[in-house]
Amino acid sequence: SALTEGSRSKAASADPTPLSSSFMIGWVPPVSLQRRPPTDELHAFARDSAGVELSLYPRGRMTSGELPWGWYVNEAECTVGCGEEAYARCQSALFALECMQLPWLHTVLDGDVLAISARQFGFVWLLNANKLLRRVDSVPQPVGCSTCSISWGTTRRHVLAGEEELRLQLRHRTGEVVFCIRSF
Repeated sequence: SALTEGSRSKAASADPTPLSSSFMIGWVPPVSLQRRPPTDELHAFARDSAGVELSLYPRGRMTSGELPWGWYVNEAECTVGCGEEAYARCQSALFALECMQLPWLHTVLDGDVLAISARQFGFVWLLNANKLLRRVDSVPQPVGCSTCSISWGTTRRHVLAGEEELRLQLRHRTGEVVFCIRSF
């Protein structure tokens, strides 16, 4: 697929921040076997997770562009359309998190908590909570594109630690609408 063709993964290597605390699991997520948890259960989990702190990870690195040393970084991008009309449709879908409503993944945004239900090993559904960090509506960039994005960080009610950003760009020179995903 176009997404996997444009994807790349790498280990970041700029900062000698210790990693020991990032690998500790201090919380076991709710588990459901054989069935996807209903949306109302996911909303209840989100509300219950509203006051939970962010996980231990180097914060703010997604925004600064200085990815943390020693963390595995995933990046992918693909062209998803062309022109301002396509950009507007994709922006609406991005903020509705339509790209995260899949047979093996279901999400709800409740306040600033992004609750995720993900199927693992084909039959185990895990619930994880994230905190919305930033939402940027369409902003013209000096580099010749308009950009919108949404990003979140994992909370202590998540089996992983790190940040993720979904970004959409309208490249004015070519008219391409490009979807980008980046996480560490």
